[in-house]
Amino acid sequence: MVANIRGYTPNYQFKLINFDTPRWHTLEYANWIQVDTILSAAGVPHIRGVWLNATAYTTGDRVLDPETGDIWRCDVTHTSAATNTFEADRTAHPTYWLLQQPGVPIFRGTWAPDTVYSLGDIVVNGEYSYHLCTNEHESSTNFITDIANWQLVFDATAAVLYIQDSTDIVSDYAAAAQASAVSADASKNSALASATSASSSASDADADAIAADASADAAVVSAAAAAASAQRLQGTSVTTNTVGGGLKTFQTQAGKMFDVGVYMHIVDNAEAANSMSGVVTAYSGTTLTVNVLALSGSGTKSDWRLYVSGSPGQPGTAGATGATGATGAPGPQGPQGIQGPQGATGPAGSGSGDMLRSANLSDVLSASASLANIGGAPLASPIFTGDPQAPTPATADNDTSIATTAYVKAQGYGAAVPPATVAPLMDGAAAVGSVAKYAKEDHIHPTDTTRAPLASPIFTGDPTAPTPLTADNDTSIATTAFVKAQGYAPLAAPTFTGDAKSTTPAVNDNDTSIATTAYVIGQASPTATAPLVNGTATGGTATRWSREDHVHPTDTSRAPLNAPVFTGDARAVTPTAGDSDTSIATTAFVQNAISTSTTNKVDKAGDTMTGPLTVNPATGGAAITLNPTQAAQQALHNLMQSGVVKWQVGKQTDDNYIIFSSVAGAYGLVIDKTTALASVVANPTTGLGIATKQYADGLVTAATAAEVVNNTAPTRLLTPGAMWSAATPTVLTESAGVVTPNLSLGIDFTWTLGGAARTMNSPSNLKAGQKGVFILTVGASGSITTWGSAWKFPGGVKPTLTPNGIDVISYVAQGTAGAPIMYCTHSAGFA
Repeated sequence: MVANIRGYTPNYQFKLINFDTPRWHTLEYANWIQVDTILSAAGVPHIRGVWLNATAYTTGDRVLDPETGDIWRCDVTHTSAATNTFEADRTAHPTYWLLQQPGVPIFRGTWAPDTVYSLGDIVVNGEYSYHLCTNEHESSTNFITDIANWQLVFDATAAVLYIQDSTDIVSDYAAAAQASAVSADASKNSALASATSASSSASDADADAIAADASADAAVVSAAAAAASAQRLQGTSVTTNTVGGGLKTFQTQAGKMFDVGVYMHIVDNAEAANSMSGVVTAYSGTTLTVNVLALSGSGTKSDWRLYVSGSPGQPGTAGATGATGATGAPGPQGPQGIQGPQGATGPAGSGSGDMLRSANLSDVLSASASLANIGGAPLASPIFTGDPQAPTPATADNDTSIATTAYVKAQGYGAAVPPATVAPLMDGAAAVGSVAKYAKEDHIHPTDTTRAPLASPIFTGDPTAPTPLTADNDTSIATTAFVKAQGYAPLAAPTFTGDAKSTTPAVNDNDTSIATTAYVIGQASPTATAPLVNGTATGGTATRWSREDHVHPTDTSRAPLNAPVFTGDARAVTPTAGDSDTSIATTAFVQNAISTSTTNKVDKAGDTMTGPLTVNPATGGAAITLNPTQAAQQALHNLMQSGVVKWQVGKQTDDNYIIFSSVAGAYGLVIDKTTALASVVANPTTGLGIATKQYADGLVTAATAAEVVNNTAPTRLLTPGAMWSAATPTVLTESAGVVTPNLSLGIDFTWTLGGAARTMNSPSNLKAGQKGVFILTVGASGSITTWGSAWKFPGGVKPTLTPNGIDVISYVAQGTAGAPIMYCTHSAGFA
């Protein structure tokens, strides 16, 4: 049976499992497989697990530090230390591991063939092209065939070449400027010479004037051509694009000099701070595509100015300087010049300067990471902190522009309109209002008590709602019409049919709820709580019953009736004076009895008791009387019972002590006063029944080894010598290749086989339960091919002996001497 599923998670459809059902783990396994697949597809690097001692690690392996929880990546193939911690191993070998920071790739330097690369590695191909590893793999022989495992992060080649070209252009322009300066100086000298000769040659001056006019006309034509060329180096576009990196497509004018590979600068016409720069990747007709490599500002714009900012061609060689003519009229303003070279590198920032090992690299992969790294706010739902500023719109502005505090103050609300002095209203006809007062910022409308709340409304009167369809089954309000259409039973005296069901009340429910069969069965279940004792008496309130044979625990705070042991100052009722029964004698009763009869007591010290002392038993039996007799020869005490002397204890004339029985004819013991040894007065076997050592020694006989093996003296004493003699192996002797073991001759046996095809007959003189071994020295050709019927082996298979080996057959004898059974096991090839 598969575990029930209560539902699924909203995003990844993980199964919500009922864990109180059988085999719920089957679906739980499926959840974990799904998690593993999602993590792998999301690019989460694989981890080998917790770092372990004495483990081989390969470059690229990732492990978890069990102490800190950090992830480390192996940078040198090695085997970890056999002892000590991961931190100690890293300290001893600092080049073995690199800390894998979350979201930060690891720069591996220039791409190399036949190298293991891991997910997230960064390499440089060429001089300025950086790539991110997207699959863990071992690189091929060249980067072209390995490119499927890499994603281009950014390529700075075009930018670097542009900077180099710009540097060359600046140098060329500097040289051209120098040449122009030399030419201008020469023209000035020529003009001075022409002026000197003007007075001598008017015709030459006229010629110079004509030439000057021609030069001026040529300059106008040249300026017009330059303006036309400049127009082809720029354009406009109204295509909507967001300031950002990557490929951007614009619709612009056709016939522009937007050649593939040209570097372009794209500027927001409304705000020059929003701009993008990149390389043209395609230009056809009016469609232009640029790979943006640098940008500033942000936002989505639709009014752009496009400029070619690539390197121009090399300037031509300056021509010979012509004669200086008269100054012509100023020509039209020339076109905008090309973009100047990039400025000098600014001072280093406060960071580490290692872009490839810092979080900056994530800027090129994730816009959100870029915003987080530079502290920027997202375009959608930004959350500003501090004192954010924005341009103040015009006072009459009424659109989605940000209203600054200056804009709000300019509206004149606070100055012209006083605050309200009455509480706001509720539950009226909608109106914009006419009172010339404003509501305070923290004003609160009262709760509309004429309306029902959304949560748990309580209606009055006759509330109505749309009647759902008869088959409707959701959270719609069920009207009376809907209920009637369901064919339900009436509230008053309903008559159910079939298997009517209802919600089962709680076990302790005690009201007018319907008692289901489950509720009734639940009431019949006995309580699992043991009954109490030693508490305040109460009738109880629980709805569970106790079983008929329930037992209350022993009240350990009370004394038992039988042999109670009181503690503290136990008290009882004092019996009346002279009471003589089983009543408890209190201290008051004893003291009263002693004080009223001083002549009937014996003091503990210094008192003398006369006459025989009789001790009466508490209940039943005869009394014992000590009746001392005084004689010259001895001092004896008689132990009497019912007036008859039973034992006498006392001192003889020689000061030895004697204990003897008068009933048995003075048999007893004499204890020597010096040695404290006791001796028997008469024959102990007929008198006291006491066995002396000498008597016992005369009765004990040890069994022989043969008697032990044959069990012919079961009552005799087993000595260690007889036991070990019986355990000595008995040598079996072949007779014409036949052996018949006699189990009355030993327990263990040895047999040196004289050759092949030997016979092991059934044993004789079997004793059921006998256990032992047969030690067989086989020899080169020894074998047993015939076995008596008594020999039984596992599976009915007789053993094959080991040539030149020693085999052991262990046996347990069963059956009888006439029908022996030997259950055996075979152990072969003892060396």
